[in-house]
Amino acid sequence: MNLTKFFRKNSRTLLMVFMALLLVAFLVPDAVQGLNRGAQVRGVKIGEAFGRTLYSEEVRALTSELRVVQQLGMAVGAPPTNLLGMNLDALDHYLLTEEAARAGVRVGREEVKERLRAAGVTNEALRQCARDASMSYDRVYDTLGRWMAVWRLMFVQGAALTVSLPRAELAYRDEKQEAVATVSVLHAKAFLGRVPEPTEEELARFFEESKNRTTAHTEDTLVYGYKLPDRVQLEYLTIEPEPLRSYVTAKASALEQYFEENRLKYTKPDPAATQPGATVPMTLDEARDKVKEDYRTQRAVEVAQAILNELRDEALAPWRAQERGPDGFYPPPEQIVSFETLREKYLRRYETQYGAGLRILYHKTELVDTRGLALVPGLGQATVSDGTPSGTPLRTAAFRVKGISDPKTTPQSVNVLEPGPLAISRVPGRLHQAYLYRVVAVAPAAPPASLDDVRPQLIEDWKNMRAFELARAEAERLLAAARTVGLVAALEQATELKAFLTEVQTASTEPKDGVVPPAAPAYLTDLGPTPVEGIRRGDQMIRGGVGAAPALVKALFAFVDEPPAGQRPVALAPQTPALRWALAELERVKPLYEESLKSELPELIQRAVGGARNQFVQIWFGDVRARTGFVSALTPAVEP
Repeated sequence: MNLTKFFRKNSRTLLMVFMALLLVAFLVPDAVQGLNRGAQVRGVKIGEAFGRTLYSEEVRALTSELRVVQQLGMAVGAPPTNLLGMNLDALDHYLLTEEAARAGVRVGREEVKERLRAAGVTNEALRQCARDASMSYDRVYDTLGRWMAVWRLMFVQGAALTVSLPRAELAYRDEKQEAVATVSVLHAKAFLGRVPEPTEEELARFFEESKNRTTAHTEDTLVYGYKLPDRVQLEYLTIEPEPLRSYVTAKASALEQYFEENRLKYTKPDPAATQPGATVPMTLDEARDKVKEDYRTQRAVEVAQAILNELRDEALAPWRAQERGPDGFYPPPEQIVSFETLREKYLRRYETQYGAGLRILYHKTELVDTRGLALVPGLGQATVSDGTPSGTPLRTAAFRVKGISDPKTTPQSVNVLEPGPLAISRVPGRLHQAYLYRVVAVAPAAPPASLDDVRPQLIEDWKNMRAFELARAEAERLLAAARTVGLVAALEQATELKAFLTEVQTASTEPKDGVVPPAAPAYLTDLGPTPVEGIRRGDQMIRGGVGAAPALVKALFAFVDEPPAGQRPVALAPQTPALRWALAELERVKPLYEESLKSELPELIQRAVGGARNQFVQIWFGDVRARTGFVSALTPAVEP
């Protein structure tokens, strides 16, 4: 073929093809960068915002941005989301950054770089952040700039907040006003001896009432429940990084690079300093031994995690070779890779390189709930990277599994036997350790199979409820007398009650079968009366053996605002978690002086404004979905 004639004949067509290829070359990189520009895999539809449909896989693609914000947010003066008292997820992150962009708030790369330099962020920290998030440096800067823009928009809107003088005066009163009271505490446990054994009918009725709920006491009522929580059984592999340190080769070039990236870590006392504590940088030769140890430690952790990532890729491959089923989960493949087989395979693969230094450990837990999983050494303190800024504790992530969670509401959910994301334990004072885990069995929350499964606890709680009511009746008799003669006199007249408590107290300390029982509460001493000062209107606690009693504090200061007519100011309040009833008589309120108010008012207003702005920050971030008009496709829309 004559190529010259071919090109002449088809020059226009070839030009159009070439221009199309150039267009693709320019557009494709942007097409995979972020949410606004789409994603190849859509996943589950999660809602509508800013006039477009959002899908789970698109939002999940922002997890790398969340990781950057978590690691470097504070360095640029924009705190990470987990410091707001809430864990904003990838969807919240998108809505916040998109809102700021649409409001015209922009923060350029140069400003971000300047903030990072001013905060002392090292090249190594920046490199590590970019590597963890699989981002270029420019994308890291842009991500931080978008997060700074969110905070800039919030501060502009919150700048108008102020506090009125009446509100400041009320805050001063709540903080400074003090009451003096006489208190008395009546323990319900002291009345257990008066409670008969429950009949089978009573137990059966109590079990039916409470088997499908969890314990949740209210302010004045004991509410026991026996519903078993969600439970899972895990198997997991982990590699101890410590033994790998001696197998890490520390080349001179690697040490030089590590030293350059971490110069700020290596200092020595300044011999010319006139003040103690002054330091100067060390040279590599001076710090070589420490640099070598630090480098080996870091590499040992990286090697352990890299090997576990290899194991996870192999274990996960048969699952990812399929499409998700209609229920949103990957169906179990025909061949599920055994963790124990993987362990043996990789021990052999790296035997020559690491020898006895490579310890791949296999473990399996019992069927445990969240609390039980948290108690598993190492594993219980691990977190997984799943889109939240600081990761999610494994004790929570492990319950995102078929049979317990729904992928429509929890997109990170996996199937039973499907490997989860790598979990990392960051226990202070220990090397970071990685864990490859999967759930092998689930037991969803359910009532106990029978009454006998919880019989001992059921009997104990039933008796506590009856004793609590007996104590209530006794406390109400005291209250009625105290409102007439005062609490001190009412307690002096309660001779039968004091004799009973003395008898119970004595019996509780007598050895039984040669065994001395544990110390019981001081029933008679706590009955009082006990004078207590320094009870403040805004307090939750009362000293004098009372403890947490917000309802009692509120009742006492209600007497200050509106004194009872013809009665002594005595209040009664339950303390359900402690199985107690507390009485208190208001004796007097210490005066507030106008001079003190005037002198402290400026500082008080400043603190009140700060408190109001902190509250505004919480509301502003927490309300982002409603504020931006997000409509969820996962739960029914709720009219505002």
